[in-house]
Amino acid sequence: MTIQCKYQLPEIASEENYSCPHPRQVTHPKDELCIFHRPKLSAEDKNKLTPAELSNAISLEILFNTSLRQFIDDAEDDGEHDTSDQPLDMRGFHFPPTYFDESFMVRPDFSHAVFVEYGDFATPKWKQHSSIVFHLGATFDDTVFLGGANFSRTVFKEKADFNSAHFMKDADFSFTFFAGDGIFSNCTFRGSAEFWSSRFEGGAEFDDASFDGSLNCAHAKFKSANFFGIKVNGASFQGSVFEGDAHIFVASISSYLYLDGASFREMANLASCSWPPKVRFEKTEFKKDCILTDIEIPRDAVVTLVEVDLSRAQFGDTNVENINFRDVRWAPVKTIAGYQRRSALWDEFRELDEGEERRYEKIAENYRQLVINYEQKRNYETAEDFHIGEMEMRRKKKGSGVHNRPWRLVREWFNLFGFYKISSNYGSSYRQAFLVLSILFALFSTLFLFGGFQPSKDNVNVQPNIIEYNLLPDNSHHWNGPVRLLKDYGKAAMFTLSIITFQKDRFYEPVGWQSQLFLYSSLLILTAQAALVLLAVRRQFRR
Repeated sequence: MTIQCKYQLPEIASEENYSCPHPRQVTHPKDELCIFHRPKLSAEDKNKLTPAELSNAISLEILFNTSLRQFIDDAEDDGEHDTSDQPLDMRGFHFPPTYFDESFMVRPDFSHAVFVEYGDFATPKWKQHSSIVFHLGATFDDTVFLGGANFSRTVFKEKADFNSAHFMKDADFSFTFFAGDGIFSNCTFRGSAEFWSSRFEGGAEFDDASFDGSLNCAHAKFKSANFFGIKVNGASFQGSVFEGDAHIFVASISSYLYLDGASFREMANLASCSWPPKVRFEKTEFKKDCILTDIEIPRDAVVTLVEVDLSRAQFGDTNVENINFRDVRWAPVKTIAGYQRRSALWDEFRELDEGEERRYEKIAENYRQLVINYEQKRNYETAEDFHIGEMEMRRKKKGSGVHNRPWRLVREWFNLFGFYKISSNYGSSYRQAFLVLSILFALFSTLFLFGGFQPSKDNVNVQPNIIEYNLLPDNSHHWNGPVRLLKDYGKAAMFTLSIITFQKDRFYEPVGWQSQLFLYSSLLILTAQAALVLLAVRRQFRR
Protein backbone atom coordinates (compact mmCIF):
# COMPACT_ATOMS: atom_id res chain seq x y z
CA MET A 1 0.00 0.00 0.00
CA THR A 2 1.39 3.39 -1.03
CA ILE A 3 1.18 6.13 1.57
CA GLN A 4 1.35 9.60 0.14
CA CYS A 5 3.68 12.29 1.46
CA LYS A 6 1.96 14.68 3.86
CA TYR A 7 3.96 17.77 2.96
CA GLN A 8 1.94 20.95 2.78
CA LEU A 9 2.95 24.21 1.13
CA PRO A 10 3.31 27.28 3.38
CA GLU A 11 0.21 29.38 3.92
CA ILE A 12 1.64 32.13 1.72
CA ALA A 13 1.52 29.78 -1.28
CA SER A 14 -1.30 30.32 -3.71
CA GLU A 15 -2.47 26.67 -3.75
CA GLU A 16 -4.01 25.78 -0.39
CA ASN A 17 -5.08 22.28 -1.49
CA TYR A 18 -1.64 21.16 -2.58
CA SER A 19 -1.06 17.45 -2.19
CA CYS A 20 2.34 15.89 -2.79
CA PRO A 21 2.03 13.06 -5.33
CA HIS A 22 5.15 11.23 -4.10
CA PRO A 23 5.02 8.33 -1.63
CA ARG A 24 6.68 8.66 1.74
CA GLN A 25 9.81 6.68 2.54
CA VAL A 26 8.98 3.13 3.54
CA THR A 27 12.41 2.77 5.15
CA HIS A 28 11.51 5.44 7.67
CA PRO A 29 8.12 4.49 9.14
CA LYS A 30 8.00 7.51 11.43
CA ASP A 31 8.72 9.92 8.59
CA GLU A 32 5.56 11.16 6.90
CA LEU A 33 7.48 12.88 4.08
CA CYS A 34 8.79 11.65 0.78
CA ILE A 35 12.44 11.53 -0.16
CA PHE A 36 12.13 14.92 -1.86
CA HIS A 37 10.51 16.82 1.02
CA ARG A 38 12.37 15.18 3.86
CA PRO A 39 14.78 17.69 5.50
CA LYS A 40 18.43 17.26 4.60
CA LEU A 41 21.48 18.08 6.63
CA SER A 42 24.07 20.73 5.96
CA ALA A 43 27.80 20.09 6.14
CA GLU A 44 27.91 21.71 9.56
CA ASP A 45 25.15 19.44 10.84
CA LYS A 46 26.93 16.35 9.46
CA ASN A 47 30.03 17.15 11.48
CA LYS A 48 28.01 16.54 14.65
CA LEU A 49 26.84 13.03 13.62
CA THR A 50 28.15 9.65 14.67
CA PRO A 51 29.67 7.48 11.90
CA ALA A 52 26.47 5.44 11.64
CA GLU A 53 24.28 8.54 11.46
CA LEU A 54 26.59 10.09 8.87
CA SER A 55 26.36 6.94 6.76
CA ASN A 56 22.56 7.11 6.85
CA ALA A 57 22.63 10.79 5.90
CA ILE A 58 24.89 10.12 2.92
CA SER A 59 22.70 7.21 1.84
CA LEU A 60 19.69 9.53 1.99
CA GLU A 61 21.44 12.06 -0.26
CA ILE A 62 22.40 9.38 -2.78
CA LEU A 63 18.84 8.13 -2.85
CA PHE A 64 17.56 11.70 -3.28
CA ASN A 65 19.86 12.47 -6.23
CA THR A 66 19.02 9.17 -7.92
CA SER A 67 15.29 9.71 -7.45
CA LEU A 68 15.55 13.33 -8.58
CA ARG A 69 17.33 12.38 -11.79
CA GLN A 70 14.71 9.75 -12.54
CA PHE A 71 11.89 12.18 -11.72
CA ILE A 72 13.26 14.82 -14.12
CA ASP A 73 13.86 12.26 -16.91
CA ASP A 74 10.32 10.89 -16.58
CA ALA A 75 8.83 14.38 -16.66
CA GLU A 76 10.79 15.34 -19.78
CA ASP A 77 9.85 12.08 -21.51
CA ASP A 78 6.19 12.76 -20.74
CA GLY A 79 6.64 16.34 -21.91
CA GLU A 80 7.56 15.19 -25.40
CA HIS A 81 3.96 13.92 -25.86
CA ASP A 82 2.22 16.51 -23.66
CA THR A 83 1.20 19.89 -25.09
CA SER A 84 -0.15 21.31 -21.83
CA ASP A 85 3.19 22.86 -20.79
CA GLN A 86 2.74 21.39 -17.31
CA PRO A 87 5.61 22.58 -15.09
CA LEU A 88 8.00 20.21 -13.39
CA ASP A 89 6.65 20.34 -9.83
CA MET A 90 9.51 20.53 -7.34
CA ARG A 91 7.77 22.84 -4.91
CA GLY A 92 9.01 22.53 -1.37
CA PHE A 93 11.77 20.06 -2.26
CA HIS A 94 14.58 19.91 0.28
CA PHE A 95 17.86 19.65 -1.63
CA PRO A 96 21.10 18.25 -0.23
CA PRO A 97 24.39 19.34 -1.87
CA THR A 98 23.27 19.03 -5.50
CA TYR A 99 24.52 20.26 -8.82
CA PHE A 100 22.70 20.16 -12.12
CA ASP A 101 24.65 19.27 -15.23
CA GLU A 102 21.82 18.91 -17.75
CA SER A 103 19.45 21.38 -19.37
CA PHE A 104 15.73 21.45 -18.55
CA MET A 105 13.35 20.77 -21.41
CA VAL A 106 10.32 21.50 -19.20
CA ARG A 107 9.76 24.44 -16.87
CA PRO A 108 10.82 23.51 -13.33
CA ASP A 109 8.98 25.01 -10.37
CA PHE A 110 11.26 25.29 -7.31
CA SER A 111 8.84 27.45 -5.30
CA HIS A 112 9.44 27.18 -1.52
CA ALA A 113 12.26 24.73 -2.11
CA VAL A 114 15.26 24.74 0.24
CA PHE A 115 18.88 24.21 -0.79
CA VAL A 116 20.74 23.37 2.42
CA GLU A 117 24.08 23.76 0.66
CA TYR A 118 25.25 25.40 -2.54
CA GLY A 119 22.55 25.53 -5.24
CA ASP A 120 24.74 24.87 -8.24
CA PHE A 121 23.16 25.48 -11.65
CA ALA A 122 26.36 26.70 -13.28
CA THR A 123 27.88 25.13 -16.35
CA PRO A 124 30.16 22.26 -15.20
CA LYS A 125 33.85 22.71 -15.83
CA TRP A 126 33.90 19.68 -18.06
CA LYS A 127 31.29 21.40 -20.28
CA GLN A 128 33.16 24.59 -21.02
CA HIS A 129 31.58 25.08 -24.46
CA SER A 130 27.95 24.59 -23.40
CA SER A 131 25.54 26.04 -20.87
CA ILE A 132 22.73 24.72 -18.74
CA VAL A 133 19.58 25.90 -20.47
CA PHE A 134 16.10 26.34 -19.03
CA HIS A 135 14.23 26.08 -22.32
CA LEU A 136 10.88 27.09 -20.86
CA GLY A 137 12.22 29.26 -18.07
CA ALA A 138 12.05 28.46 -14.36
CA THR A 139 10.25 29.44 -11.16
CA PHE A 140 12.10 29.98 -7.86
CA ASP A 141 9.42 31.86 -5.88
CA ASP A 142 10.27 31.94 -2.15
CA THR A 143 13.11 29.50 -2.71
CA VAL A 144 15.74 29.46 0.04
CA PHE A 145 19.43 29.04 -0.82
CA LEU A 146 21.05 28.49 2.56
CA GLY A 147 24.52 27.92 1.15
CA GLY A 148 24.52 30.37 -1.74
CA ALA A 149 23.66 29.89 -5.39
CA ASN A 150 25.56 29.63 -8.65
CA PHE A 151 23.77 30.36 -11.93
CA SER A 152 26.84 31.56 -13.79
CA ARG A 153 26.53 31.27 -17.61
CA THR A 154 23.06 29.72 -17.27
CA VAL A 155 20.54 30.43 -20.04
CA PHE A 156 16.86 31.16 -19.36
CA LYS A 157 15.02 31.12 -22.69
CA GLU A 158 11.80 32.29 -21.05
CA LYS A 159 10.87 34.05 -17.83
CA ALA A 160 13.07 33.38 -14.82
CA ASP A 161 11.01 34.06 -11.70
CA PHE A 162 12.98 34.46 -8.45
CA ASN A 163 10.30 36.51 -6.70
CA SER A 164 10.90 36.65 -2.91
CA ALA A 165 13.79 34.16 -3.10
CA HIS A 166 16.27 34.16 -0.21
CA PHE A 167 19.99 33.93 -0.93
CA MET A 168 21.56 33.49 2.48
CA LYS A 169 25.11 33.61 1.09
CA ASP A 170 26.70 34.75 -2.18
CA ALA A 171 24.64 34.53 -5.36
CA ASP A 172 26.46 34.33 -8.70
CA PHE A 173 24.55 35.22 -11.88
CA SER A 174 27.55 36.42 -13.86
CA PHE A 175 27.31 35.91 -17.64
CA THR A 176 23.76 34.64 -17.20
CA PHE A 177 21.43 35.13 -20.16
CA PHE A 178 17.77 36.02 -19.58
CA ALA A 179 15.86 35.80 -22.87
CA GLY A 180 12.62 36.64 -21.07
CA ASP A 181 11.94 38.65 -17.94
CA GLY A 182 14.25 38.24 -14.99
CA ILE A 183 12.15 38.69 -11.84
CA PHE A 184 14.03 39.32 -8.57
CA SER A 185 11.36 41.38 -6.80
CA ASN A 186 11.39 41.24 -2.99
CA CYS A 187 14.46 39.02 -3.00
CA THR A 188 16.84 38.91 -0.05
CA PHE A 189 20.58 38.71 -0.73
CA ARG A 190 22.59 38.19 2.47
CA GLY A 191 25.90 37.92 0.65
CA SER A 192 27.15 39.51 -2.55
CA ALA A 193 24.97 39.48 -5.66
CA GLU A 194 27.00 39.06 -8.84
CA PHE A 195 25.32 39.97 -12.13
CA TRP A 196 28.57 40.82 -13.86
CA SER A 197 28.14 40.76 -17.67
CA SER A 198 24.63 39.32 -17.39
CA ARG A 199 22.21 40.01 -20.21
CA PHE A 200 18.50 40.76 -19.79
CA GLU A 201 16.62 40.65 -23.09
CA GLY A 202 13.33 41.09 -21.25
CA GLY A 203 12.60 43.21 -18.21
CA ALA A 204 14.89 43.09 -15.19
CA GLU A 205 12.71 43.49 -12.09
CA PHE A 206 14.51 44.06 -8.77
CA ASP A 207 11.89 46.21 -7.03
CA ASP A 208 12.00 46.11 -3.21
CA ALA A 209 14.93 43.68 -3.20
CA SER A 210 17.28 43.80 -0.21
CA PHE A 211 21.07 43.42 -0.53
CA ASP A 212 23.08 43.11 2.68
CA GLY A 213 26.24 42.85 0.61
CA SER A 214 27.18 44.36 -2.72
CA LEU A 215 25.25 44.38 -5.99
CA ASN A 216 27.59 44.04 -8.94
CA CYS A 217 25.95 44.68 -12.31
CA ALA A 218 29.12 45.83 -14.02
CA HIS A 219 29.06 45.36 -17.82
CA ALA A 220 25.54 43.95 -17.68
CA LYS A 221 23.08 44.68 -20.46
CA PHE A 222 19.44 45.53 -19.73
CA LYS A 223 16.51 45.85 -22.10
CA SER A 224 14.65 47.64 -19.32
CA ALA A 225 15.47 47.71 -15.63
CA ASN A 226 13.53 48.39 -12.46
CA PHE A 227 15.41 48.75 -9.16
CA PHE A 228 12.59 50.59 -7.40
CA GLY A 229 12.86 50.65 -3.61
CA ILE A 230 15.95 48.48 -3.30
CA LYS A 231 18.09 48.54 -0.17
CA VAL A 232 21.72 47.80 -0.89
CA ASN A 233 25.09 48.19 0.78
CA GLY A 234 26.98 49.05 -2.39
CA ALA A 235 26.01 48.98 -6.05
CA SER A 236 28.16 48.99 -9.18
CA PHE A 237 26.79 49.53 -12.70
CA GLN A 238 30.18 50.26 -14.26
CA GLY A 239 30.06 49.78 -18.01
CA SER A 240 26.43 48.62 -17.95
CA VAL A 241 24.14 49.32 -20.89
CA PHE A 242 20.47 50.20 -20.37
CA GLU A 243 18.74 50.01 -23.74
CA GLY A 244 15.29 50.87 -22.35
CA ASP A 245 14.06 52.95 -19.44
CA ALA A 246 16.04 52.43 -16.25
CA HIS A 247 14.47 53.04 -12.84
CA ILE A 248 16.86 53.11 -9.89
CA PHE A 249 14.76 55.31 -7.65
CA VAL A 250 13.41 55.40 -4.09
CA ALA A 251 16.52 53.35 -3.35
CA SER A 252 18.62 53.31 -0.21
CA ILE A 253 22.34 52.80 -0.82
CA SER A 254 24.59 52.85 2.22
CA SER A 255 28.20 52.40 1.04
CA TYR A 256 28.91 53.26 -2.62
CA LEU A 257 27.32 53.75 -6.02
CA TYR A 258 29.44 53.51 -9.17
CA LEU A 259 28.05 54.29 -12.63
CA ASP A 260 31.36 54.78 -14.44
CA GLY A 261 31.03 54.15 -18.16
CA ALA A 262 27.36 53.17 -17.91
CA SER A 263 25.16 54.00 -20.90
CA PHE A 264 21.49 54.94 -20.57
CA ARG A 265 19.91 54.92 -24.03
CA GLU A 266 16.46 55.95 -22.77
CA MET A 267 15.25 57.70 -19.62
CA ALA A 268 17.33 57.19 -16.46
CA ASN A 269 15.27 57.68 -13.31
CA LEU A 270 17.36 57.96 -10.13
CA ALA A 271 14.90 60.12 -8.22
CA SER A 272 14.21 60.04 -4.47
CA CYS A 273 17.29 57.97 -3.67
CA SER A 274 19.36 58.00 -0.51
CA TRP A 275 22.92 58.16 -1.80
CA PRO A 276 25.94 56.68 -0.01
CA PRO A 277 29.16 58.50 1.02
CA LYS A 278 30.85 57.49 -2.26
CA VAL A 279 29.19 58.16 -5.60
CA ARG A 280 31.02 58.34 -8.92
CA PHE A 281 29.71 58.95 -12.43
CA GLU A 282 32.66 59.03 -14.82
CA LYS A 283 31.97 59.14 -18.55
CA THR A 284 28.42 58.02 -17.82
CA GLU A 285 26.26 58.42 -20.91
CA PHE A 286 22.74 59.80 -20.67
CA LYS A 287 21.16 59.82 -24.12
CA LYS A 288 17.82 61.19 -22.92
CA ASP A 289 16.33 62.58 -19.71
CA CYS A 290 18.23 61.89 -16.51
CA ILE A 291 16.10 62.41 -13.39
CA LEU A 292 18.21 63.20 -10.34
CA THR A 293 15.50 64.89 -8.29
CA ASP A 294 14.84 64.69 -4.55
CA ILE A 295 18.10 62.86 -3.78
CA GLU A 296 19.36 62.76 -0.21
CA ILE A 297 23.13 63.26 -0.12
CA PRO A 298 25.06 62.96 3.18
CA ARG A 299 26.87 66.13 4.22
CA ASP A 300 30.31 64.47 4.09
CA ALA A 301 29.64 62.45 0.92
CA VAL A 302 32.07 62.51 -2.00
CA VAL A 303 29.95 62.71 -5.14
CA THR A 304 31.95 63.07 -8.35
CA LEU A 305 30.62 63.49 -11.89
CA VAL A 306 33.36 63.45 -14.54
CA GLU A 307 32.82 63.99 -18.28
CA VAL A 308 29.08 63.46 -18.01
CA ASP A 309 26.50 65.01 -20.33
CA LEU A 310 23.96 66.70 -18.05
CA SER A 311 22.25 68.65 -20.81
CA ARG A 312 19.00 66.76 -20.08
CA ALA A 313 19.39 66.25 -16.32
CA GLN A 314 16.79 67.31 -13.74
CA PHE A 315 17.92 68.23 -10.20
CA GLY A 316 14.78 69.55 -8.45
CA ASP A 317 14.93 69.19 -4.63
CA THR A 318 18.50 67.86 -4.79
CA ASN A 319 21.26 69.89 -3.14
CA VAL A 320 24.02 70.17 -5.74
CA GLU A 321 26.21 72.59 -3.77
CA ASN A 322 28.85 70.00 -2.80
CA ILE A 323 28.83 67.74 -5.86
CA ASN A 324 32.13 67.66 -7.75
CA PHE A 325 31.38 68.48 -11.39
CA ARG A 326 34.40 68.00 -13.66
CA ASP A 327 34.25 68.59 -17.40
CA VAL A 328 30.49 68.05 -17.43
CA ARG A 329 28.25 69.38 -20.15
CA TRP A 330 25.31 71.52 -19.15
CA ALA A 331 22.38 72.59 -21.30
CA PRO A 332 23.52 75.41 -23.64
CA VAL A 333 21.11 78.28 -24.24
CA LYS A 334 21.04 80.67 -27.18
CA THR A 335 19.04 83.85 -26.81
CA ILE A 336 17.34 85.96 -29.48
CA ALA A 337 20.24 88.38 -29.44
CA GLY A 338 22.66 85.56 -30.16
CA TYR A 339 24.30 85.59 -26.74
CA GLN A 340 24.93 82.06 -25.58
CA ARG A 341 25.07 80.86 -22.00
CA ARG A 342 27.42 77.97 -21.90
CA SER A 343 25.90 76.39 -18.78
CA ALA A 344 22.24 76.12 -17.82
CA LEU A 345 19.87 73.62 -16.23
CA TRP A 346 17.60 71.51 -18.38
CA ASP A 347 14.81 72.12 -15.84
CA GLU A 348 14.62 75.70 -17.10
CA PHE A 349 13.76 74.74 -20.68
CA ARG A 350 12.46 71.17 -20.82
CA GLU A 351 9.01 70.59 -22.23
CA LEU A 352 6.49 70.16 -19.42
CA ASP A 353 3.95 67.37 -19.16
CA GLU A 354 0.29 68.23 -19.45
CA GLY A 355 -0.86 70.05 -16.34
CA GLU A 356 2.68 70.42 -14.97
CA GLU A 357 3.87 73.84 -13.80
CA ARG A 358 7.49 74.94 -13.97
CA ARG A 359 8.91 75.18 -10.45
CA TYR A 360 10.83 78.43 -10.76
CA GLU A 361 11.79 78.65 -7.08
CA LYS A 362 13.25 75.12 -7.05
CA ILE A 363 15.23 75.77 -10.22
CA ALA A 364 16.49 79.10 -8.85
CA GLU A 365 17.58 77.26 -5.69
CA ASN A 366 19.62 74.79 -7.76
CA TYR A 367 21.18 77.73 -9.64
CA ARG A 368 22.20 79.37 -6.34
CA GLN A 369 23.77 76.13 -5.17
CA LEU A 370 25.73 75.83 -8.43
CA VAL A 371 26.94 79.43 -8.13
CA ILE A 372 28.36 78.63 -4.68
CA ASN A 373 29.76 75.33 -5.96
CA TYR A 374 31.68 76.86 -8.86
CA GLU A 375 32.78 80.00 -7.01
CA GLN A 376 34.41 77.78 -4.37
CA LYS A 377 36.46 76.27 -7.19
CA ARG A 378 37.21 79.79 -8.53
CA ASN A 379 35.46 78.90 -11.76
CA TYR A 380 33.79 82.32 -11.95
CA GLU A 381 32.92 82.10 -15.63
CA THR A 382 30.62 79.10 -15.16
CA ALA A 383 29.32 80.53 -11.88
CA GLU A 384 28.31 83.65 -13.85
CA ASP A 385 26.22 81.52 -16.19
CA PHE A 386 24.39 80.01 -13.24
CA HIS A 387 23.92 83.45 -11.70
CA ILE A 388 22.19 84.49 -14.92
CA GLY A 389 20.04 81.36 -14.70
CA GLU A 390 18.95 82.22 -11.16
CA MET A 391 17.97 85.75 -12.18
CA GLU A 392 16.14 84.43 -15.24
CA MET A 393 14.02 82.24 -12.97
CA ARG A 394 13.11 85.27 -10.87
CA ARG A 395 12.18 87.22 -13.98
CA LYS A 396 10.11 84.42 -15.54
CA LYS A 397 8.33 83.75 -12.28
CA LYS A 398 6.66 87.16 -12.67
CA GLY A 399 4.67 85.73 -15.56
CA SER A 400 3.96 82.32 -14.03
CA GLY A 401 0.33 81.29 -13.97
CA VAL A 402 -0.55 83.59 -16.89
CA HIS A 403 -1.74 81.48 -19.85
CA ASN A 404 -2.17 84.36 -22.29
CA ARG A 405 1.21 84.49 -24.04
CA PRO A 406 1.35 88.24 -24.89
CA TRP A 407 0.32 89.23 -21.38
CA ARG A 408 2.75 86.69 -19.88
CA LEU A 409 5.61 88.25 -21.86
CA VAL A 410 4.60 91.68 -20.61
CA ARG A 411 4.64 90.41 -17.04
CA GLU A 412 8.02 88.72 -17.54
CA TRP A 413 9.80 91.70 -19.09
CA PHE A 414 8.26 94.82 -17.59
CA ASN A 415 9.70 94.49 -14.12
CA LEU A 416 12.99 95.28 -12.41
CA PHE A 417 14.46 91.90 -13.34
CA GLY A 418 13.59 92.47 -17.00
CA PHE A 419 15.22 95.93 -16.97
CA TYR A 420 18.25 94.48 -15.18
CA LYS A 421 18.62 91.83 -17.89
CA ILE A 422 18.35 94.34 -20.73
CA SER A 423 20.69 96.84 -19.11
CA SER A 424 23.62 94.51 -18.36
CA ASN A 425 22.49 90.86 -18.54
CA TYR A 426 22.17 90.87 -14.75
CA GLY A 427 25.47 92.65 -14.20
CA SER A 428 27.46 90.00 -16.03
CA SER A 429 28.19 91.71 -19.39
CA TYR A 430 30.10 94.99 -19.41
CA ARG A 431 29.85 95.05 -23.22
CA GLN A 432 26.06 94.94 -23.09
CA ALA A 433 25.99 97.49 -20.27
CA PHE A 434 28.26 99.87 -22.22
CA LEU A 435 26.20 99.39 -25.39
CA VAL A 436 23.00 100.27 -23.53
CA LEU A 437 24.74 103.27 -21.95
CA SER A 438 25.82 104.45 -25.41
CA ILE A 439 22.28 104.11 -26.73
CA LEU A 440 20.88 106.02 -23.75
CA PHE A 441 23.60 108.67 -24.18
CA ALA A 442 22.63 109.17 -27.83
CA LEU A 443 18.93 109.17 -26.96
CA PHE A 444 19.18 111.84 -24.26
CA SER A 445 21.47 113.96 -26.40
CA THR A 446 18.76 113.90 -29.06
CA LEU A 447 16.07 114.68 -26.51
CA PHE A 448 17.99 117.71 -25.27
CA LEU A 449 18.41 118.84 -28.86
CA PHE A 450 14.61 118.90 -29.29
CA GLY A 451 13.79 119.89 -25.72
CA GLY A 452 16.01 122.95 -25.81
CA PHE A 453 19.13 124.04 -23.91
CA GLN A 454 21.40 127.06 -23.76
CA PRO A 455 24.89 127.98 -22.56
CA SER A 456 25.11 128.58 -18.84
CA LYS A 457 26.38 131.82 -17.32
CA ASP A 458 29.74 130.16 -16.68
CA ASN A 459 30.17 129.44 -20.37
CA VAL A 460 31.41 132.94 -21.28
CA ASN A 461 33.16 131.86 -24.48
CA VAL A 462 29.93 130.82 -26.21
CA GLN A 463 27.36 133.22 -27.61
CA PRO A 464 24.23 133.01 -25.41
CA ASN A 465 21.55 131.54 -27.66
CA ILE A 466 18.95 128.81 -27.25
CA ILE A 467 19.50 125.57 -29.15
CA GLU A 468 16.18 123.95 -29.88
CA TYR A 469 15.03 121.89 -32.87
CA ASN A 470 11.60 120.97 -34.05
CA LEU A 471 10.52 118.04 -36.21
CA LEU A 472 8.60 120.36 -38.52
CA PRO A 473 10.16 123.77 -39.37
CA ASP A 474 8.12 126.85 -38.39
CA ASN A 475 8.70 130.59 -37.96
CA SER A 476 11.02 130.11 -35.02
CA HIS A 477 12.70 126.85 -36.14
CA HIS A 478 14.67 126.85 -39.40
CA TRP A 479 16.75 124.18 -41.14
CA ASN A 480 20.41 125.29 -40.96
CA GLY A 481 22.02 122.35 -42.74
CA PRO A 482 23.77 119.17 -41.60
CA VAL A 483 26.99 120.91 -40.44
CA ARG A 484 25.14 123.12 -38.00
CA LEU A 485 23.06 120.12 -36.87
CA LEU A 486 26.22 118.12 -36.08
CA LYS A 487 27.72 121.01 -34.14
CA ASP A 488 24.57 121.46 -32.10
CA TYR A 489 24.33 117.71 -31.50
CA GLY A 490 27.92 117.79 -30.25
CA LYS A 491 26.93 120.50 -27.75
CA ALA A 492 23.97 118.38 -26.65
CA ALA A 493 26.34 115.42 -26.23
CA MET A 494 28.65 117.57 -24.06
CA PHE A 495 25.64 118.55 -21.97
CA THR A 496 24.73 114.85 -21.53
CA LEU A 497 28.33 113.93 -20.75
CA SER A 498 28.44 116.52 -17.98
CA ILE A 499 25.44 114.79 -16.42
CA ILE A 500 27.02 111.31 -16.53
CA THR A 501 30.26 112.58 -15.00
CA PHE A 502 28.43 114.44 -12.19
CA GLN A 503 29.84 117.85 -13.13
CA LYS A 504 28.70 120.52 -10.67
CA ASP A 505 29.42 123.42 -13.02
CA ARG A 506 27.94 122.69 -16.42
CA PHE A 507 28.48 124.73 -19.59
CA TYR A 508 24.84 124.18 -20.65
CA GLU A 509 21.51 124.27 -18.90
CA PRO A 510 17.98 123.17 -19.88
CA VAL A 511 15.36 125.52 -21.25
CA GLY A 512 11.68 124.91 -20.45
CA TRP A 513 9.92 122.24 -18.47
CA GLN A 514 10.42 119.54 -21.10
CA SER A 515 14.15 119.90 -21.11
CA GLN A 516 14.14 120.09 -17.31
CA LEU A 517 12.24 116.77 -17.21
CA PHE A 518 14.82 115.23 -19.53
CA LEU A 519 17.56 116.46 -17.20
CA TYR A 520 16.06 114.80 -14.13
CA SER A 521 15.35 111.59 -16.06
CA SER A 522 18.88 111.44 -17.42
CA LEU A 523 20.35 111.99 -13.95
CA LEU A 524 18.50 108.90 -12.72
CA ILE A 525 18.82 106.63 -15.76
CA LEU A 526 22.31 107.47 -17.08
CA THR A 527 24.01 107.39 -13.70
CA ALA A 528 22.34 104.07 -12.89
CA GLN A 529 23.47 102.61 -16.20
CA ALA A 530 26.99 103.95 -15.71
CA ALA A 531 27.05 102.23 -12.33
CA LEU A 532 26.02 98.96 -14.00
CA VAL A 533 28.93 99.33 -16.43
CA LEU A 534 31.33 99.68 -13.52
CA LEU A 535 29.71 96.73 -11.72
CA ALA A 536 30.03 94.51 -14.78
CA VAL A 537 33.67 95.54 -15.24
CA ARG A 538 34.37 94.73 -11.60
CA ARG A 539 32.75 91.28 -11.93
CA GLN A 540 34.79 90.64 -15.08
CA PHE A 541 38.10 91.45 -13.37
CA ARG A 542 37.10 89.42 -10.32
CA ARG A 543 37.12 86.36 -12.53
